[in-house]
Amino acid sequence: MDKHTRRLWRSARTVDDLARLMAGWLDGDLPYSPNYEEDGEYDPETAPLAPHLAAYNRGGFLTTDSQPACEEPGFDHLIWRQRAAVSGFIADVDLVKRVTTTARRAGLLVIAHGPRGALDIAGEDGIYVTIRDVVPCTRFGEPINRSYLRRVFHGCHRDAIRAVHDAWQVTVIDPEWARKYLLWQTLDSALPALALAKETAR
Repeated sequence: MDKHTRRLWRSARTVDDLARLMAGWLDGDLPYSPNYEEDGEYDPETAPLAPHLAAYNRGGFLTTDSQPACEEPGFDHLIWRQRAAVSGFIADVDLVKRVTTTARRAGLLVIAHGPRGALDIAGEDGIYVTIRDVVPCTRFGEPINRSYLRRVFHGCHRDAIRAVHDAWQVTVIDPEWARKYLLWQTLDSALPALALAKETAR
C-alpha cells in the first residue's frame, strides 16, 4: 500500500470514515483497501456489485463481505449455487432500522448483531449462502470478533477498529438461490445516498 493511501486509512476514526474510504476504493479512486493489500483489486465477481456497494458505504453501511447470486459451473467444473448477500457495519441505529425493515418487507433474510451482545435476528445465527455441488461451504451472518476486525482493517487506527466493533453488524441475504437483483434493488431504496446519487446524475 502506498504511503498516501496508508495515511488515509490510518487517519480514519469512525465507521463513517472507514465507509467513505471503502466507497473510494470501490469507485476506483483509491488503489487499496486494508483487506486487499496484496494486489488492491476486488474479486471479478464483485465488479457488477461495486457501484451498489460504494453507494451503501456512502450512505453509512460499511460493507465488508458480499457476493452475487449465481448458479453455474465453477473452476472445478462442479455447480456452484450462491445467494445474493451482503454484510457489514452500521453505526446509526435509525439506519439499521431502515435497512432491516425495508429488507424484511421485501422478503429478504436479515441478521443483526448488536454492539454489546444484543441480537436481533431473523433466521439462524449464520446462514449458508454458497453450495458447491451439494455441499454447503460459505456462511454469512456469524458474529465477527475484534481480532478478525483487526485483520480486515489491518493498519487502521485502534479507534476505528473499536468503532466498528461497537457498531451493529448487519447481514442481508436473499433466501432464493441464484436470484440476482432483488437484494440490490431493495437496499438501493433503503440507503439515501444512492437515491441522492441517482438524482444528481440526471
